[in-house]
Amino acid sequence: GNARFLLATQTTGGHALDFPEAHTAIFLVDDFKYSTRIEAEDRTQRIGQTKRVTIATVRTTAPVDERIHDAHR
Repeated sequence: GNARFLLATQTTGGHALDFPEAHTAIFLVDDFKYSTRIEAEDRTQRIGQTKRVTIATVRTTAPVDERIHDAHR
């Protein structure tokens, strides 16, 4: 299609949707559940993907963001 952007939560973007035409994913909010993040990332790397995928995270120094990042490590 002609869509250029999709704004979705990790949970929404991580279930029942595949994005083989998308090649950039930017995460603005993380979840404590690491499997949710991985599934959301994997949605851009499905069969049919022909481009190199770039994944970025916008993270603050807020205590909750730091706790989530530590939990993922």
